[in-house]
Amino acid sequence: MSSTLSSIGEIDDTMCIMPLGGGQEVGRSCILLQFRGRNIMLDCGAHPGREGNDSLPFFDSLDDPSEIDLILITHFHIDHCAALPYFTEKTNFKGKIYMTHATKAVMKMLLSDNIKLQTRSRPLYSEQELQSCVDKIEVVDYHQTVEYKGDGSFLSRSCITNTLYCLPTPFHQPTTYSNHPLTPN
Repeated sequence: MSSTLSSIGEIDDTMCIMPLGGGQEVGRSCILLQFRGRNIMLDCGAHPGREGNDSLPFFDSLDDPSEIDLILITHFHIDHCAALPYFTEKTNFKGKIYMTHATKAVMKMLLSDNIKLQTRSRPLYSEQELQSCVDKIEVVDYHQTVEYKGDGSFLSRSCITNTLYCLPTPFHQPTTYSNHPLTPN
């Protein structure tokens, strides 16, 4: 996952997008975005029709989870956030996690119920691990711009059930990310 470097040793403006799940099915929404030396995970979902490790995104494609700088969660659906406690508590991830207040509140309730519903296999994480994950989340308000380490920012634009993140690009036009289409305000 090392940064893309130009021949003169500066960080390149190449944007690399690596799907870790989702693809051509509902479930496991998880995309790694690498840009200007940053590694950003967009969503961290589980496949709702599968259990155990089979439900997770393909985290084994990552060289080192500690290199992920931040995770942006769009909304509280299982296929967008249910692998988050596994990733934060069972790997060496040390970055920041952002989502809206509403997403954080509903996510905790849904994932707590989800732990109880996993009957065919052992749950991927415990209630204590879920709480530890929730404690690490930083909330963003609608239309809030967040500066990350002084060299990059993202803007949260959202409705109650989905968040659209606008990220800077080399073309001075923001790249937007949302896993579901939004209706204009």
